[in-house]
Amino acid sequence: MYCIRLQGPWVMIGPDTAEPRRIRLPLEGAEAQLAGDTPPPAPVRLQRNFQRPTNLDPEERVLLVLPPGAVAAELSVGEQAASDPRWLGDCQTWDLTNLLTRSNVLNLTLVGTEWAAALREPILLGIMPDADGSWWIGLPFTR
Repeated sequence: MYCIRLQGPWVMIGPDTAEPRRIRLPLEGAEAQLAGDTPPPAPVRLQRNFQRPTNLDPEERVLLVLPPGAVAAELSVGEQAASDPRWLGDCQTWDLTNLLTRSNVLNLTLVGTEWAAALREPILLGIMPDADGSWWIGLPFTR
């Protein structure tokens, strides 16, 4: 799998956040303090613009892979909700291939208590050969 790190900028909106905050992922330096003893409570919404990867072959799929510990309650590309996630080891993953347009807005709502610590690792777009999506479909719905 070829991986693209979705570093930033991201927009983060927490439940007690009055203003959206621009961040880069993975969280480092001052932004990593979000993952300290008392990170903002979930749910936390993340949003990022990105372009459809170029030179995709017809048999390639585009997957979104969250780092271990990050759990999403909702994921959409623009106004289109993604299908239910599958698990790749400890990582939640979605097949975004059929949702992508030339220019996209990724909307992600994270839940749970480990979201901030998990975002010390990158969120990835993975590109892999899987023409009919059967490899991804074969992944389990639960861990």
